[in-house]
Amino acid sequence: TNFPVIILCRVMQVSTSAYYAWRKRPRKLIAADVLHLHRRLRSLFKQRRNSLGSRELMMSLRKEGITINAIR
Repeated sequence: TNFPVIILCRVMQVSTSAYYAWRKRPRKLIAADVLHLHRRLRSLFKQRRNSLGSRELMMSLRKEGITINAIR
């Protein structure tokens, strides 16, 4: 077996079979605008000390000119 993988899985509390299943999954391409939105959401959330709700996030984005229907 691969010793470092076993240790990492224990630290992360993930089974080795789940790790190898994750490695086999195909990678997903993310559009640039979706990536930008995701990064902006994380930034706003961190600025508010991880306590910003979905409605406030949406209002903040709309103030910046970013229009979205809903955050899920």
